[in-house]
Amino acid sequence: MRHLAFLAIVLTCLATVALAGDDKPWGTERTTPKNKEQVAAFFATCSQDNEKCAQNFDGMVIVGPALWARLKKADAALAEQGTPSTNSAPGRPDFEQRSFSGTDLALLLKSPAFRVVVSRFSADSVRPASEKERKAYYFTVPFEIQNDPLDVGVAGDDVLLVVLSEGKVFWLEMVSDWRIGEA
Repeated sequence: MRHLAFLAIVLTCLATVALAGDDKPWGTERTTPKNKEQVAAFFATCSQDNEKCAQNFDGMVIVGPALWARLKKADAALAEQGTPSTNSAPGRPDFEQRSFSGTDLALLLKSPAFRVVVSRFSADSVRPASEKERKAYYFTVPFEIQNDPLDVGVAGDDVLLVVLSEGKVFWLEMVSDWRIGEA
């Protein structure tokens, strides 16, 4: 009987390890109706009204490296705003990104470059992030995303990832600008 119990434990451990090997840390495509609605509201309000746009944020947002590169190129005044940080990961170059809070967040939301980007997307363009888009985001953040619903807006060739935390915009990234292999 003791050998049978030992064998059961060994088989359970092997099965657990085998299942973990198939697991993708960036998770699968998924969203929730509420998440999709909140991202759609972000696009609608931020393309038109500064006051309502600010309500989509909880006082801070991180602008990922690809979107930041676009914004600072298009708006020289914005390039000096926000808190700079470096997006680093083993095996790839470091990239500059920014976080915005307080008065810097207000400046971001008033930026013509930000308005141009956001106004290109609509509520109808919101969909769950694909595996490839989730993978791109996963490799640029220092935390787990496997079970998080992630949504994107699509406008032509541009794909803007909008990450929410407790219903508020937390991270923005133009994942279409990342050159990634097949997911």
